[in-house]
Parts: sequence; structure tokens; C-alpha cells
Amino acid sequence: NLPEIIVPEYLQWLLENDAEMKKRFDKLPYSTKKFWTGYIDEPKSDDGKVSRINHFFDFLTGRKTTDQMEK
Repeated sequence: NLPEIIVPEYLQWLLENDAEMKKRFDKLPYSTKKFWTGYIDEPKSDDGKVSRINHFFDFLTGRKTTDQMEK
């Protein structure tokens, strides 16, 4: 069994309040969930976290790929 992924409380709240995003998140492979939760929680500033959450939601909706985010 894979270790449990710890989803930050603020991200969990956002997902629980957006059924479509939650459904898309739940369908992601383990490694993708692990990457995004770590990536989002890494910055110390709230602004940095918000920016990364916006990137994550763009990724979930297909508006941006991870390659486009690096540019």
C-alpha cells in the first residue's frame, strides 16, 4: 500500500466546496496528487500558495499543462 497523501487543510476545504474539482482530484494518480500537494504547500507565503493553487486548478480543468506552467 502507498502512504497516505496529506492534503493541506486549505486545499481540502477548496476541494470539498467544489464538487467538480474534487472529482477530478480524486481521479488523479497517486504520484500526481503527491506532486501537487507538495508543490502547493511548499511556499511560505500565502500569496505563493494561492498562485500555486490557481495553477493546480488550471491543470485540473485542462486550461494549462505542467509544461506551460514553467514558462
